[in-house]
Amino acid sequence: MKSDPEYEMWRSAISGDLHDEGVSESKTVSHTVHMSVNIQGFLRNAGKKDLTGIFSDENGKELSDSEARLMLQNALAKGWRKLPCSDCEGFDHFEHGCPGHSIE
Repeated sequence: MKSDPEYEMWRSAISGDLHDEGVSESKTVSHTVHMSVNIQGFLRNAGKKDLTGIFSDENGKELSDSEARLMLQNALAKGWRKLPCSDCEGFDHFEHGCPGHSIE
């Protein structure tokens, strides 16, 4: 069976087999990519389900259904397409999400 190069790249990324150029073979560099959620897709799939407790504000207070929906609509109004599922330095709300992070 012929191997799919794109599949192999993702398999390597998920298993942590990626190596930076110029790094000796004795040093493995892992690469982490944080998960994100597509806002429009989330709203479409959530439909009329209660969103209470799914999101929290910057102080950790869980948002009610109406507060969560307002927060998501405000994010869309800013032009955002994605929200991070956890803290992520350099997160791109508009297109790519997490830029990826090397872990040594």
